[in-house]
Parts: sequence; structure tokens; C-alpha cells
Amino acid sequence: PGGALEQQRLATQVETWLHEAGLRAYLAERAAGAPLLRPLVRVLDLRLEGARRDLDERLAAAGQAALPAVSAPAGTVHQALELLWLDPDPDTAGWVLMLARESDPRLATRLLHEPRMGLEESAFLQSQRQGLEDSDREEFLAIAKAELFADLLPKGILWVASQGHLSDLKPGEQLFAQGRVSDSLALVLAGDVRVLPYEDEGQVVVLAIGQTVGEMGVILCRPRSAEVHAGPQGARLFVLPAEAFEELLQRSGRFSRGLIADLAERLAVSSPVLANR
Repeated sequence: PGGALEQQRLATQVETWLHEAGLRAYLAERAAGAPLLRPLVRVLDLRLEGARRDLDERLAAAGQAALPAVSAPAGTVHQALELLWLDPDPDTAGWVLMLARESDPRLATRLLHEPRMGLEESAFLQSQRQGLEDSDREEFLAIAKAELFADLLPKGILWVASQGHLSDLKPGEQLFAQGRVSDSLALVLAGDVRVLPYEDEGQVVVLAIGQTVGEMGVILCRPRSAEVHAGPQGARLFVLPAEAFEELLQRSGRFSRGLIADLAERLAVSSPVLANR
């Protein structure tokens, strides 16, 4: 560990890690106003976490300080896109190319001339290479903006988009009817929805941006227990079929935890005694 060769290797690899950590911090800042960058932040998180485990162990053995816990933003979006173009996941490369085509066609052209030697291809990457229009781009943006999907990689967002669809409801328009089969759930993206009490007993429950509706019927495999309508401003929803729900729970820990927290909060409001058991 204290040998000259290992010291040189460590110096080079630490420099690379710090560079990527700076890019990650910069992308995280930019992603606040550009949600399509958020999946790339998650890609860099995983790269950095894996490299940190290896480097910290070797740095300790060599008697050197561990990597910093926090890195200052550094670099540019273009540098991050160029780095992640060579990511092993072809869907990440396709996502990079999609963003490059939108932000700087010259960068996209440069990336296309840089071969991904020995790396896999995917249908999405091929479509981006061919310059095909992204019919699902609006769904990509909606999913990337949603906090419940914040831990998804590009591959995960592509999967979610392929499973569900956007739905716009007019003010007061019905989403779910009581007694109907629970064949889907929905994430509120804009506006709100109102869960109407059974036979006018109880209070109307208002579900706003970031909350889900219809998941209890899907989880319990029971018919709808209440009617759900759009609020006075209407609502925009991402609707996911019941058959995709279980796989989504496995793909996204953030979605699972957020769903549990949301259900617990609703239970606390509707039944404080049960919530505190």
C-alpha cells in the first residue's frame, strides 16, 4: 500500500473521483431547474459510491486521508454528458444523447463520432442515434420531476414511461368510480383530486401534487371503495396499471418509502387511534 506505484495509482484515481464528484454536485444544482438531469445525478451517485468503497479502503491502507464527504460543484453539463456517454448502461448513453441533441447539436454530433467500443446497445440508444422524435418526452419530464421517482436511473424512467400514460382531467371530472375494478393507480402531477366519502359520511380527502390515489384498491385487490374526481382546477396525472405496480415497488425504493409515508399520513388524519398502534 505504501509503494510508489500504488501511490501514483491512488493519486490518479482520487483526482478522477474528485472531478466526477464536482460534476455530480454541479448537475444536482442544475437539475433543480432541469429535471431531466436528475436521472444522471443518480447515475453519478452510484459511480461515486462504488469507487469510494474501493478508494477509502486503499487510502486507509496507504495512510492517507479518506475522500471528502461533500464536494463543491465544478465543471459543466457538457463535461458530464461527455463522461456519461461512455457509461456501460446503453439507456444512460441514450439519455445523454437525447439531452445533447436538445442543448447543443454540435455536442451530439461529437458524441456520435466517439464510438462506445465494447459497450452494449439498446433500442432507446438506437432511436437517439437515428435522431427519432421522442414521443414520450413529456412523460419523461413528468416522471423525472416527481419526487417519488427521484431515485430512478434513465433505464427506470424509460420503463415507467412505457408502462403508464399521462391523463388530464377537467375540473370535477371523474377519475375512479366506486365499485369498479381497481386496475390502476395515479400520481398527481398538477392540480389535485378529491376522494369523496361513502354516502356523504366523513370528509372529502384532497390529494395534491406528489401524492398517489387508487393504490389501496390495487394493493388489496378490491373494488374501488370511493369515487375520485378532479379538483376545481382540474388535474394532471400519471396513470400506472395495476400489473406494473409490484415491479415498480422493486425498482424504486424511493417510491416504496414515499407510498408508505403517504398512506401513514392519511391514516393518521382519518384514524389517529389506528395510526398510533
